[in-house]
Amino acid sequence: MTATVSLKSKALLYTFLCVFLLLLCTSGCEKKQDTEGGTEYPLEYARGFSAVRYDGYYVVDIGEDRFYIADEGVSDENFPQGVSVIHKPVGNMYIASSSVMDMLCAIDSLDRAGFTSTDIDDWRIDEVISAMEEEDLVYVGKYSSPDLEYLVSEHCSIAVENTMIYHSPTVMDQLMTLGIPVMVERSSYEESTEGRLEWIKLYGILCGKETDAERFFDDAVSKLHSIGRNTPEIRKKAAFFYFTSTGTVNIRKPGDYISRLIELSGGEYAFTVDMLNVDDNALATMSVTFESFYSAAKDCDILFYNANIIGEVQNISQLTEKQPLLADFEAVKSGEVYVVHSDMFQKSTAAAELAEEMQKAVNGELEKGKFIEKLDQ
Repeated sequence: MTATVSLKSKALLYTFLCVFLLLLCTSGCEKKQDTEGGTEYPLEYARGFSAVRYDGYYVVDIGEDRFYIADEGVSDENFPQGVSVIHKPVGNMYIASSSVMDMLCAIDSLDRAGFTSTDIDDWRIDEVISAMEEEDLVYVGKYSSPDLEYLVSEHCSIAVENTMIYHSPTVMDQLMTLGIPVMVERSSYEESTEGRLEWIKLYGILCGKETDAERFFDDAVSKLHSIGRNTPEIRKKAAFFYFTSTGTVNIRKPGDYISRLIELSGGEYAFTVDMLNVDDNALATMSVTFESFYSAAKDCDILFYNANIIGEVQNISQLTEKQPLLADFEAVKSGEVYVVHSDMFQKSTAAAELAEEMQKAVNGELEKGKFIEKLDQ
């Protein structure tokens, strides 16, 4: 009897210890973690970068690339030779990613950008257009052929690129050879909308605006989740597309951030992984034959036409001129066709606003929003 009680007591003690350790770990995961003398910067959703705070600097890892972001006045002598050290206050940044420019605007740090790879006529962000008109922000050529001499002469501090730069490795090498660190942002690789938004914290670190970035992120995620809690029980089937010049149809991949926003807003995305031969590259879009598009989207309740690539359309008739068989689609017959304006694709921080407009479209309550507009016949 004594042995039995002893075994039970040990089992209860073991169970208690396991529960205690689990609770301790769970509680600790919500706080900043110590990492070899530094403090891990807390990220809730983003998986593409990490940051650790040390005395006087951050260490940021993006994939296999590591950056040391030093506080003002911290000398290079504090860092290993040959590493990328970026000194605060970071200014004269060369931004070759429109999504990053929008994040700088969101934390009131557009003045930290000095150069862009997008010319003024191709911008849809008012603050950026104004900065270029005032010559506070200068176009230095496309990402694949920037004016390197000018960047060096104007003391460019860092080049922030998107993954397109991997198609121009020589340019990337030249920038680094000239002493300009190259940071390749990978927010488009994030699986969740929240993860994409959380990259704003990286630019908060760069610009010394950590608190502003955290506040913006928390507000944006709160709005997103509020929208998600109001999804209707009966979901409307929706497709997001444009016609290519070769006659195929470009759609968003199932699981990308646009298709997720459609789901969040109360829609049901027309395409599933089982329908398609989805590859694993980083692109969020893929092309399908019109026959495949017809089969999956003919009975959609809603169609969202992407005006970013081919251009704007004014009415449904202009769409059916591009492809007469669209007249068979249920959404065309009922007039539930919307154009998504090109402005949206440079506004990486506007996920909540876009989701809200999508939800209004799903509920039949949207005529004209900031990003989405219902098309007349």
